[in-house]
Amino acid sequence: MKHKFPLPYVRARLQRSGETHYYLQLPNNCRQEIPLGSNLELAITRRTVHLFKHLHSAEGSLVNYGCILRWYLLIMVPLLPTHAGKENRNSIQKLTLFFEQLSCPIEERAGLEAHYKKWRGPRSTLRARREFSLFMRVLRWYDNMCVTHLPLWNASPSMQGSEPRPIQCL
Repeated sequence: MKHKFPLPYVRARLQRSGETHYYLQLPNNCRQEIPLGSNLELAITRRTVHLFKHLHSAEGSLVNYGCILRWYLLIMVPLLPTHAGKENRNSIQKLTLFFEQLSCPIEERAGLEAHYKKWRGPRSTLRARREFSLFMRVLRWYDNMCVTHLPLWNASPSMQGSEPRPIQCL
């Protein structure tokens, strides 16, 4: 018997023994389910890793800032409390709009922050700072997930300090 679970792509099934087991149903693949176990905390951690690997492999070689923001929105924001989730969704919406309109790549993050503040306008300076702070947190999350969970960076000890796949700003 299947039960709807409040996390996206996660299903909870009550077993005959009375124990609840959690399963991940990958996006764009309605038939494949990955067992996550019966411990909810471990299931949430496994969900995060499996979704990240799936989305990263499905994207191909082009990973840009908007893509990383969408992944964070899909994977991490549902785990946040209601108010924080709403704030993050609004901030990610603004950041995604900015990166869609950005025409040239900017290598320096300090230059990117100044460009973002200018794009947001003088009336939204504090809000722009908060949104860019979230963006930096999302980039750290992406870097951590790449180094920790992708085989390319775990393959050899010489790769441990290397950077994740280059991000292209479109």
